[in-house]
Parts: sequence; C-alpha cells; structure tokens
Amino acid sequence: MTVAEIKKEIMNQIQVVDDEVILEEVNRILHIPARNKDIFTFNEDQLKELTRRAKNVEDRNFITDEQSEEDLEKWLK
Repeated sequence: MTVAEIKKEIMNQIQVVDDEVILEEVNRILHIPARNKDIFTFNEDQLKELTRRAKNVEDRNFITDEQSEEDLEKWLK
C-alpha cells in the first residue's frame, strides 16, 4: 500500500468511527512527534572498538553479570 492509499484508508475509517475512545487514541498517535530519520554512522575508531568487543564476545572473553556483581561487592568492602 502506498502512503497515499494508507492516508485515504485512515480518513475513510475515521469518517465511520463513532467510538470516542478510538478517536482519542488516533488523535494521540497523530500528535506523537515524527521519528528522527537521521541515521547514525560510526567513525573508524568506533567501528574498530565495536569489532574488538564483538571478537571478545565471540572468544567468550568476558565476565558474567554475576561475576561483575561479586567483584564489585569485594571492591566496595
């Protein structure tokens, strides 16, 4: 369905709906700010760091949340 077809279908449905709750919800949705369509791109250093971290995970070179919490408790004593 094209954007124009979707808009037409929505307008047609709104014309026949008498349920106040539905209309209020449609109104609420229509007032949500548009999604930010900017695409974030990583720079070379960020890509290297992400690659390094992915390799660590792949090699199982990490600690669990449980171990991290145990270490933290020891350090805070």
